[in-house]
Amino acid sequence: MVGASFNSAAGSNMQQHRKTGLVLVVVLLLCLCFGFVLAKSAPIVGMVTETQGLAYWQNDSKKNRVQELAELPENAKLVLTQGSKLTVVYLASGQQYELNGPGLVQFKNTKPIAMNGMPPKTIGATPVLTEKIKIDPKNVQTAAQTLVSTEAKEDPNLPVAVAAPSPPPPSAPMPPRMISPSPVPSSSAAATDAIAAAEARARMEAYQAAQQAIMAARQAESAASASASMQAEREAARAEAEAAQSAAKDPVTDIAPKPECPLPTKDDSTGQSEVAACRKSED
Repeated sequence: MVGASFNSAAGSNMQQHRKTGLVLVVVLLLCLCFGFVLAKSAPIVGMVTETQGLAYWQNDSKKNRVQELAELPENAKLVLTQGSKLTVVYLASGQQYELNGPGLVQFKNTKPIAMNGMPPKTIGATPVLTEKIKIDPKNVQTAAQTLVSTEAKEDPNLPVAVAAPSPPPPSAPMPPRMISPSPVPSSSAAATDAIAAAEARARMEAYQAAQQAIMAARQAESAASASASMQAEREAARAEAEAAQSAAKDPVTDIAPKPECPLPTKDDSTGQSEVAACRKSED
């Protein structure tokens, strides 16, 4: 009896767990479907390019700050606090808008609308689209497979993207690698080397000639200075010789000084005064 009751209880618990698991799976499937429906019903109309201050989605209870490059779903509402500023761009038109807080902004299909606060301000030039551009993801190539050409017929200055040729399939055999031989000097290269050697030789000869001219000029200058000094010495010797010759022609004789005669007095022995005797000796 005890074993039968235990088995029945275990079986009921397993059935209960199975029901709980089925309920969880159904709930997860419903969540995924609801999210898919929301994604389909709210397409992306733009993105955030610059942020300053705090801005958050109205349905975000945690008030997480909106970051740059955040997508803007259609009809989503954004709350901007005091002093906040955002710059957004619409993907369809390429137009940029500046949002300043405080306020509440709703992103419509063509442009943002202020539900509260300052209205969005258009910035930058308004893009002009002449025709709709359709991008096929199958034909999108990387930057390495895109070349730039200026062969546009209407405007040669406008670069046109030209697709590069597709690479060969992996199964195709690779061509053999050719090794280029070492370059052989041609006649033009030999002539260029000969001209360069002749120019170098001419420059060396001109340099040597200039050095010889400088040495000759220095020697001539030293010889001129030596001859000038010798000429000066000759002139001095000639002047000394002329002075000696003139001194020999006119000899200088020593003249004895005349004695001074005393005052007139009379000598008793000779009876002649001293003045007379002095004058007689002078004669």
